[in-house]
Amino acid sequence: MKKNKIMSIMIVMLLVSALILTGCTKTRSTKEVLKDVFANEVEITSAEGKIEMSLNVNMEGFDVTTVDDPQMLIVMNMLNNLKITMNYATDLELEKSAIDFNADMGGMSFSGKIFTYDEKIAIHMPFLTQFLGDPRLASGYIVMSLEEIAEMQGSTLNISDTDKTKELVMSLINSIISELDDKALSNNGSSTIEVGGQSVKVDEIQIDIGKEEIKSIALTTINLLEDKDFRDLVFEMAQAYDPFLSRQDFDEELDSLNSAEATEEINNALEEIGEIIDFNKTGIKTQLFIDKNDNVIRTIMKMSLAINDDGEAFEVTFNVTDDKWNINKPVTIDIPDINESNSLDLFEILFGGFLGY
Repeated sequence: MKKNKIMSIMIVMLLVSALILTGCTKTRSTKEVLKDVFANEVEITSAEGKIEMSLNVNMEGFDVTTVDDPQMLIVMNMLNNLKITMNYATDLELEKSAIDFNADMGGMSFSGKIFTYDEKIAIHMPFLTQFLGDPRLASGYIVMSLEEIAEMQGSTLNISDTDKTKELVMSLINSIISELDDKALSNNGSSTIEVGGQSVKVDEIQIDIGKEEIKSIALTTINLLEDKDFRDLVFEMAQAYDPFLSRQDFDEELDSLNSAEATEEINNALEEIGEIIDFNKTGIKTQLFIDKNDNVIRTIMKMSLAINDDGEAFEVTFNVTDDKWNINKPVTIDIPDINESNSLDLFEILFGGFLGY
């Protein structure tokens, strides 16, 4: 396994973690609030919510006549102004969830439902009928076991010690928060917002992740790998997607990293990326709205990517708003009657004609 592959896994872990940092009161510093709220967030077992996502592609500085692949332009035009709305309910203790979604892409609208229950996932997407030509999709459910999905992905991940995993994740997050520059964090004060049909007083914290923050996050992760328990967790995650990775090879690659070399590699990587990415217009802005119980009931994230390659420039903006309510309260999750007559096999639908189903 190459060194940059391990570093990529760690950086992805950190970037995802950075998006969900949280918290705020008058008697705590912003960083203390973030640590307290994240500790609260990992204990959430049930909630209802609504997620709205949109994608915009600004191609004003891009000469489309220079594109050799017309299919690429079609895809980019379809993705521009993409909008997805999801209403969800989840209960980790009951191991059940339900998602109702709608998508608008390239002037076409799609809707569907996704359920998880009894270690299975059931997908109802009637619009697939027109693409796959199987009329059963109009009313049926594609059903797969979660174990099958893991096998399809080549994953063997099974972190059984939940409490230990939470402890290690919190150690990671707390270290990231501590190392973030104060200028990356803003306390935007109090306000009242409407969430789940109720008016809720919240405090708002804003987190801005740019080039320097990415560098700080990456270095923090590398330093944490000196901790045996954290290294064990990273190895388990890495091995889940590379079952042939040995512990010896993993440790040798990590042991070959030192702070000076890691800093140099990260700087070189960012400089190389900076040749085509304008970091002045690229970054992640996250606004967190926290109630009196230290629950994040609304998250607004804006991720911007500005690319300038040989004078051809375009910008991609991804926006997400996530509202949450009924946190750690009983939620109603109605699983439809999914039985043998309306259950569909994914492989039969995709390859039935070839496999003789």
